[in-house]
This record gives sequence, structure tokens and C-alpha cells, in this order.
Amino acid sequence: MRKVKIIRKKSIYGCIGKIKIYMACEDGDFEVNEIKCKQVGAIKNGKEIEIEISDGKVLLIALTDKMTKDIINDKILILEGNEDLTISGVFGKEAGFIQGININVFRFDNGIENTQKV
Repeated sequence: MRKVKIIRKKSIYGCIGKIKIYMACEDGDFEVNEIKCKQVGAIKNGKEIEIEISDGKVLLIALTDKMTKDIINDKILILEGNEDLTISGVFGKEAGFIQGININVFRFDNGIENTQKV
């Protein structure tokens, strides 16, 4: 087992809402884009959480809310390994466009060692 620290960078966008973090798993009680998963934490603006994951590949999914879960989400694949890891992301208009519309959404940062954007 290893630990993953997830940092939500502070932003004026979405500042009162929490970002929910889900982990893909076969026994999950929730689905995002037909991927079974379970909630492993929630992050307030400017805060961080730490979760425990296996040494194998692990898919994490960040959601703003359950209503838009299949179109407004971000995924990051944590590659196999046994070292603890820190990942981060931001909620805001700088996060990008979905279907040509500029929306405020949480996005994991690119270029984090031992991870792959999905």
C-alpha cells in the first residue's frame, strides 16, 4: 500500500463547493462513464486529503457533482509503484472548455511523475 496526497489549489472559482474524489474498483457502488467506483474523499478549496491505494495501477476520478458526472469530470491514472505520491489540481475557468463552452471545472495537473492523464 502507498499514500497519495491530493492537493486542491485555492481558486475563487467553485470556492464553496467540495471536489469529490472517486477510485475505480470492481466492488464500487457508483458509476462514472460506466466505470464502477467508490468515493474515497472530498476536498475543500485550498485544502488537501491523503488516501491509501494499492501498489498496482489506480484510476482516480474527480467530480463536482453527481448530476453532471458523465460529462464534467477529470481522471488520472496512477501507475504501478510503491512510493508515496503527491498530485494536485485546480477548479476554475482556466481548467478549459467542454464541447466549446468555457466552464468552471476541476482538472488534475499535467506532468505529475508516475501518473497519466486519461
